Amino acid sequence: MKNLIICLASILLTTEGFAQPRDTVLHESNNILLTQNLESTKYKLVIGDTTYTNLKFAKRIYSAFQILDANNQVYFIGDDGLKTKEFHDDRWICGSVPRVYLSIKNTGAFFQVYEGIRIPGQGDQNNPEKIHEIRIQYADSVLFINGRTQFSYGTSMGATAPLILILVKDGKYFLEETPHLKYDSIDFGHSRKTKRNNLYGLLGIVEPKYKRIEDFNHFLAKAETEKGEVVYIDTDGNEY
Repeated sequence: MKNLIICLASILLTTEGFAQPRDTVLHESNNILLTQNLESTKYKLVIGDTTYTNLKFAKRIYSAFQILDANNQVYFIGDDGLKTKEFHDDRWICGSVPRVYLSIKNTGAFFQVYEGIRIPGQGDQNNPEKIHEIRIQYADSVLFINGRTQFSYGTSMGATAPLILILVKDGKYFLEETPHLKYDSIDFGHSRKTKRNNLYGLLGIVEPKYKRIEDFNHFLAKAETEKGEVVYIDTDGNEY
């Protein structure tokens, strides 16, 4: 009986081992297949008769893929299999989508956040409603992600979190949710770079630890470590 149990257990483990695929499919359409190896985390892209292997990073952008290859080279591969150094997403956002308007008012006791929605064809902004407030003793000022107290965006906007609130107190910047993580400054540009002790990071993505860091080029931002190594950071904070 003991030998039978051991035999059955061995068969079960062997079967489970064969059942687990080494690659996971990330994108598949027509003659295009993007997979990632679960062990090495490397990507493979097949477009027609052309195969790209050992890729550090690969992600779909509309009608192309952004690639970071084994030599730390960034480029784009179109659905036709051709490489390009740049890619422009020509999709456009319909002007008829509702637009959200945010504002911050200082009442003397609170910083109050208001939200209103303007629907095309229905005239002016709907009555703004108070959606949040912060006691004034916690901050000298409160800003949206554009560095101002007013911000608007179309409801089709999905890549950015517009309701992020940045508090400023005694010359330091921090998010309301993480007051213990303070920054000397925040660049309110595209990537919202943060600075602390002359090192740089990306707000909400990676804490300051790089000697320099560039704005995002789609999903990747180029950075240099304190040791001078050139790396890339993706929008999830992974370093390559």
